[in-house]
Amino acid sequence: MDCSIPDTIMQRKGATKEANIPVEVQQLLHSGRLESVNLTEWLAVDHMTLLEHVLPEVGLEKKLPDLLLEIKETDSIRRMKAIRLIGQRLYESCSTEDAPVTDSKPFMAIAEHRSDSVRCWGAYMAGGDDSMSIDEALSRIHRFAADSHFGVREIAWMAVRAHIESNLSGAISILSTWTSDTDANVRRFATEATRPRGVWTKHIEALKQSPWQALPLLEPLRSDPAKYVQDSVGNWLNDASKTNPDWVRELCERWTNESDSKATARIVSKAQRTLQKQV
Repeated sequence: MDCSIPDTIMQRKGATKEANIPVEVQQLLHSGRLESVNLTEWLAVDHMTLLEHVLPEVGLEKKLPDLLLEIKETDSIRRMKAIRLIGQRLYESCSTEDAPVTDSKPFMAIAEHRSDSVRCWGAYMAGGDDSMSIDEALSRIHRFAADSHFGVREIAWMAVRAHIESNLSGAISILSTWTSDTDANVRRFATEATRPRGVWTKHIEALKQSPWQALPLLEPLRSDPAKYVQDSVGNWLNDASKTNPDWVRELCERWTNESDSKATARIVSKAQRTLQKQV
């Protein structure tokens, strides 16, 4: 933690509108010295300015001019588009035939950076190799799935979504072991990364049509104690209800009969919210 940053800033709740973010907070976010505390701040980060501060820190300053130019030319200054582009280009910059990108010093500096936005770049660096196995992809992304910041965790599953879709059975097999992890963030990744429809991402058609393939992920979490996980499971099933409503109804009925926990009741309620509107 940067001891030079006042406690009033470190303990802030965060503005609800970008225009209301204090100038000092903006400067700290854009320089990579501060984590965002809510979605408003996270979306407000200027990744071009952030690059100018961070790449010299991690020894990649020579890549800065070309990367800044590409961002301008493709209008990728903010949000997911910028994060994806930067992560992919940094992956290419650090890629060698001798060792995985994740073993490089620049990657480690980015993956452990104090800025959540910079760690988001690291997630796309970890998922940047299209040819790697699903085992390797999920192994590399695990640290980001367990990150303390919500933004990094969201980018983590986006970064390997294509790997999961193209290696669905293998991904489900591996992620089924994550459902018993002691970290709720990791358990939640197992379902969030495989949502049939998802948010800000391409749908997984195989799971829209045959959602039962994901039962090895859903069943172990049907009474998960963490609301963060419950929300993800409920949202997963709500996605599935839009193409397989009867299957979701039957599954929720079975879970309700087999489990009287509040967690299951909450999941079942969220899972059927679209179906309830159709009654």
